[in-house]
Amino acid sequence: MRVDAPRSRSPPRPDVAGLFEICGPELCVRQVAIRLDPTHDPIALRDYPRCSLCAVGGSTGGDGSSEKGIYVMVKLRSLRKPLLTLLALLIAFASVQFGPGAATASAGTKQYCPPFTTIKRTAPGDGLTFEFYCTEFLSEDQRAFVWDWELIGVKPKRTERRTVWQGGRASPPYMMILQSLISDSHAGGAAGGMVTIHTPSGDDLNRRIAILMRIQYYRPSTGWGTCRNSVWHEAPTQRSWYYWSLDNGTVPDCGNGSYRTQVYGRFFSVSLNRWEQRGPIYSPAVTLPPPV
Repeated sequence: MRVDAPRSRSPPRPDVAGLFEICGPELCVRQVAIRLDPTHDPIALRDYPRCSLCAVGGSTGGDGSSEKGIYVMVKLRSLRKPLLTLLALLIAFASVQFGPGAATASAGTKQYCPPFTTIKRTAPGDGLTFEFYCTEFLSEDQRAFVWDWELIGVKPKRTERRTVWQGGRASPPYMMILQSLISDSHAGGAAGGMVTIHTPSGDDLNRRIAILMRIQYYRPSTGWGTCRNSVWHEAPTQRSWYYWSLDNGTVPDCGNGSYRTQVYGRFFSVSLNRWEQRGPIYSPAVTLPPPV
């Protein structure tokens, strides 16, 4: 398991890349960033009601970078496993009927966590308890499903706003997943971020890896600005993932209002002998302190 636990080897969301989820007591839907440029705010955001399903195309930059489209699915966990089982059967059928190139991700799966499982871990930084869900991503070369951990919440669970972004480059060859989350589980705000790297085919890429997080506050007169800065935090050992937490406690550090989390990720490229950095990405905003 990727998050502080031994791993087993096993799948992603077909054509996944910049998604975030909005969860409330009666609501659990995913939103999509139509093209989430890692150097800017999302270009467009779109809400999808329960039981909606939408696929958005991707694009490739001139420097070999890619920003995939997002495959959006309502997270109805009671239905998710049978739906994905059906999808796997359809892919297998297509492979048999139309040849080895007919089905996306026909090369197989890479598994770094037990599919559909949820775990809790104490995060470095301010020691928040993170909740992770083992979900599926599509490898950068689009030939394998990669099961890996997705940061889905902070305990105790209340309202979370989060973004998941995936992209990569041809030189150096890699795929990166960035995740940002803001929660009102603590009245002052609780923030989380995670960075994960793989080879384009979805294999592990163990390198020096680091994450930078900021909690941002919205002021009507000036717009978004930094309320709290975590600076860069590097994992203690070379690995393919790292995460961090920031806790504002019982009172928002910058007063009542709208807050969001900004996240950057980077790893040290051996071939280029320099840091390869992506981001920032931003979570959607929450109002702090939360309504009583």
